[in-house]
Parts: sequence; structure tokens; C-alpha cells
Amino acid sequence: KYMSDRKIAFWFIALLSVLVLVPFLGETIFYSKGEPREAIVAYTMLESGNWILPMNYGVEIAYKPPFLYWTIAVISSVLGGVSEFSARMPSALAFLAMQLVFFSFVAKRKDVKTAFLTSILLLSSFEVHRAAVACRLDMLQVSLIVISLCLLFFFRFELFVYGENDKCQQVVFQLCVIFQQYAVFFGEHSQKSGSEF
Repeated sequence: KYMSDRKIAFWFIALLSVLVLVPFLGETIFYSKGEPREAIVAYTMLESGNWILPMNYGVEIAYKPPFLYWTIAVISSVLGGVSEFSARMPSALAFLAMQLVFFSFVAKRKDVKTAFLTSILLLSSFEVHRAAVACRLDMLQVSLIVISLCLLFFFRFELFVYGENDKCQQVVFQLCVIFQQYAVFFGEHSQKSGSEF
């Protein structure tokens, strides 16, 4: 049996994206003051066991919503501790998810060639690549927004219009809402420290 062009292109984009991003995540030390600031919150969560409002030297240190910190802490606990690699992995995984969902979205609505070129363009975009290999909230938030918009389009123009089953419509719509809520609630511009609640 042979794989379709769409499947070959999908797996090629997945493999290329992994090879371009993942091996280099831990190659450099944290290069901005923002990266270690995000990583130290996850480190404190793991050390103290307080995953809601971690304290460092008696001061609340989490000034942004906790989703990024939670993902760093979970990945770091699996990999044996917080490092540059484990702290940057959530951004890389978010980019990979966004890349593959967007490839599938474009391939279904246009063609495989357009989806392939779009994915290569996305992968080679400087700002997207920078966000995908940094320990920052940006890529996680953008990927949740893009994935939710693709799902919303799927819900509105395919399930709703073509009358697929109600259960499938409900699940897709709930996924849209969940991703959008994560993007908005856990986004950088909705930040509050614990003392402001």
C-alpha cells in the first residue's frame, strides 16, 4: 500500500518541523530576562508543590496566568528538572500542533501543494521560529488561537452546514470554546498577580 500525497506531505512537514526546532532547544542559555523569569516559576512550582500561586523568598512570583508554567513544570518533571530544553519545549510543541492543524486545514480547503508551501513559509518565518524556540507565552497563546479558529471554521462551515451528527458538533464546538478560553484567559494581556484577585 502507498500513502497519499497528503499523508506524505503531512509527515514530511511534521518531521522537518521537529528536526528544525527540537534538537536546538537546549543549545543556548536563556538569552533574555523573560525566559528565566518564566522558568523560575515552574521551578518553584516543582520545588514547593504549590501549582496555584508559587512563592519565592516570600513573594508571589507568577505575574501571568499559570498555563505556561504548568506545561513547563509537567514537561520538566518528566525530563528530570527545569532546564533550557524543558522550559522551551511547550512553545515548540505548541508550534508543532499549530503547524499540523494548519497544514490539514489548508490541504482540505485548497490542495496539498498550497498546504505544503504555506507550512514551509510558516516554518521559515523568523518571528514564528523565534517564538517557537523561546520560553515565552507568545507561541502557546498564538497556537491556541489558530487551532480554535480552524476548529471554529470546521464547526461553522462543515458540521453545521452539512448537518453532521449532533454529538460531533457539540465536541468540536466545545473544543473551540476551550482553546479560545485558554488563549484569552491564559494570555499575556489578561495578566493579574494573585494579590489583585
